[in-house]
Amino acid sequence: MIQKELPPVLHISADFPDPVELQKTKAVRSLIDLTCENFRHDVISLNRRTPGLGDVVRSAATGFRSLGLNLEQTAFEYGRAVTYRAPPRGIGHETMLRKLGHALSDIVERGPKPALIVGHKLTIEGIVAEQMSRRLGVPYALSIQGDTDTKILTARPDLAKTLARIYSGAAVVFPFSPWSRQAIEARLGKRDGLVIDLPCATHIDSPMVPKPGSNTLVTVFHLKNAKRKNLRTMVQAMGLLAQTHPKAQLQVIGGGDAGDISYCRQVIGGTPNVTLTGPADAAAVRQAMNGAAGFVLPSLRESFGMVFVEAVMSGAPIIYPQGTAVDGYFDDCGFALRVTARDPRGVATAMARLLDHQGVYKESLATWQTSDAGRRFSDERIAADFRRGLLAALEI
Repeated sequence: MIQKELPPVLHISADFPDPVELQKTKAVRSLIDLTCENFRHDVISLNRRTPGLGDVVRSAATGFRSLGLNLEQTAFEYGRAVTYRAPPRGIGHETMLRKLGHALSDIVERGPKPALIVGHKLTIEGIVAEQMSRRLGVPYALSIQGDTDTKILTARPDLAKTLARIYSGAAVVFPFSPWSRQAIEARLGKRDGLVIDLPCATHIDSPMVPKPGSNTLVTVFHLKNAKRKNLRTMVQAMGLLAQTHPKAQLQVIGGGDAGDISYCRQVIGGTPNVTLTGPADAAAVRQAMNGAAGFVLPSLRESFGMVFVEAVMSGAPIIYPQGTAVDGYFDDCGFALRVTARDPRGVATAMARLLDHQGVYKESLATWQTSDAGRRFSDERIAADFRRGLLAALEI
């Protein structure tokens, strides 16, 4: 029996663990691993280096067209890690990314040629993917990562026309969350083509039954990200909560270096009901979530926030921030409370609701975990949705 050759798909991502930088998010890698039996995936993992100030100044007169990319390549299990030079802070942003698209096309043209290119962010890899699509004569797809994509769109309104064309021209678009899709549509307009909201995979397909009866709330993050994760607002909220719920506790789970710990202790100050519990492995985190009244993280910016899905699958109702993270996935779920991130009083009110009504919320959560809405966060469903989108882009 002749085995059918798998369709070749090339992924362009600056957020892929590689030999140059191992500590990158695994969201894109998970999508590839989940569909490796359906496609012949190849990855170009991007790593930007900042050129010297002199080179940047000299090339500015040419609109950075004279600034060399100085590509370096390192092969690894998923494809190749590519390091390139480009100025920081979006200087010469489109020019350098189009140059990169041409340079990568020169490499890929040597073979094997992909049938589809996927740029894993609109505002960076999307520019590269469109350029390569033109050169190679194949379609391209996009994922939308709301944090970076909205930040660049806000900082570079001059690129709106270009990015609107790229967004509209993609064969399929995978926003990681509904809020990011809505934010892009508000800036660039709705597209006519296929759009599939695609959660990030957490690899937790066996939910833990919720257990009511706790006075403890938990939050989980690496302490170096305390500002971004909005520890200060959580501490302020706990101070307010103590007035009506003096036995309530907030456990902050996560490691960090001495400087990170010192900063967090400074933020916590004399608030007695907030405790740094240190790092924990994944199993211990799930147990802590399962035993808590709820999970709290009013973070300031998140493209998705896998920890929220980990929490609900571990049996913990959640408090999540409006307009970021998982906003849009839990609109009709009573166990998921949306808050304004910079509003301590609003966060305190939501904390009180988790404590006072945890029996009702956890009963609702238990039903949701095994529903179709809950299963959309399973590896099987995420893989199926990603596969469906790629096949549509390939017109198979």
